[in-house]
Amino acid sequence: MASRRKILPNVIAGEHRRRVLLQYPSAVTDADTEADTDAGVTWTNVAAVPNGVWAAVEPLSGTAIGAPGSQLEGVVTYLVRIRYLPGVVNGMRIYEAVTGLDLEVLAVLDIDEAHRQLHLEAVARRYPPV
Repeated sequence: MASRRKILPNVIAGEHRRRVLLQYPSAVTDADTEADTDAGVTWTNVAAVPNGVWAAVEPLSGTAIGAPGSQLEGVVTYLVRIRYLPGVVNGMRIYEAVTGLDLEVLAVLDIDEAHRQLHLEAVARRYPPV
């Protein structure tokens, strides 16, 4: 009986045109109480790729959310494709310094669990100045 090999997804390098930083949140602590504060979150680059990774970034959809009578907030959903990198998880940030694009990672998909390519579903709630 002939064995069937599974065809793995190819990572097409030419599609990965944008250099982005993968960052994880670090809690800010109060110097007096040594407790986490809500003063803000600092973002730290992933040590394995301090200069960022090449990515394909494409907007998928956009919606406006908010209560009636209040100011609406736009939310744009993106698909970001990168080569496989262990340790990428929900809650991380994708930041592109050139454009100021700031994305929050909602889902991390290891395509076919082949450890070749990650698809990151992310949303932008803040937008770079035009």
